Amino acid sequence: MTRLPLARLCRLVLVLGAVLSPLTASAQDTAAPKGPAAGVAPSPAPETPAPLPLIVPQPVEPHEVTYRIDGDLSAQRILATVDGREYVAFVPASGLSSIALTADLDGDGFAELVHGWTGGGNCCPTTFAVLSYRGNGIFSNATHDDFWTWGTPDLIDTGPEPRLRVESVVSGVGLSSDEVTLSVFAYRDGALQLVEQAVSDAHIPALVELKAGDFDRTGTPKTGTLQMSHDINGDGRSDVVSCGWWDRWGALLCEVRLDGGGVVEIHKGCERIGVLDSRTGGMSDLVCGRDAVLTFNGSDYPSF
Repeated sequence: MTRLPLARLCRLVLVLGAVLSPLTASAQDTAAPKGPAAGVAPSPAPETPAPLPLIVPQPVEPHEVTYRIDGDLSAQRILATVDGREYVAFVPASGLSSIALTADLDGDGFAELVHGWTGGGNCCPTTFAVLSYRGNGIFSNATHDDFWTWGTPDLIDTGPEPRLRVESVVSGVGLSSDEVTLSVFAYRDGALQLVEQAVSDAHIPALVELKAGDFDRTGTPKTGTLQMSHDINGDGRSDVVSCGWWDRWGALLCEVRLDGGGVVEIHKGCERIGVLDSRTGGMSDLVCGRDAVLTFNGSDYPSF
């Protein structure tokens, strides 16, 4: 092994120290945690925002509100009494007004009035509206094009927001339909809002049936009759259900002609009439329209 002179060995050590010194310092700088410069205060930690206050709705104090209809067919008005003070709340057009129901529909403590209007007679279905006290002696009357029915609106209890349901069927003056439109409304901010609507032609199935539309479908003159055969009285022989056209309602007017003689009247106009598999008093039950069941009472089939 060659030995280096002492002086040369010392110079080699100095050179290596000069080369390694910056690398060591760089590694130390990389590993050391960063901190604020000397004499500089650290930034404060962000403050946690204070929680928002919990708002608890206060119960609404109910007010005493009643409604009544005053006057005759040609001049009616709806009177409302709010906490003992009476108002002429609404004056409808000439016709017949009716009270369907009263309920606090929007939860403000004041009961609304669901009222109907018709021109009188049985020509047209009843249109309905919601009369509401809006404060400071002011009333509003909310309407909707789909808020009508041949019956009356139903109040559906859906918790904090009651809803109104109507079932509408188009009929009358030569019209006939086997569909019913279901409409559900909520009363919000003084207006009727349609929240659900569906059209259905669901019906009770029949063994045999006739429909008002069969006149046009088969080309039968509406001065004639439609007929179907079935053993209505259970004697083993076919009887005949004979139906004429009722133009006033676009419906069928029918009777049962027994094979052994005799006629049984059906006192109900039906868009559709069918024979069911069930019997009452020895005679077949009948379905009228979608789901109305007519039963024999010993002499005829009454309306309902």
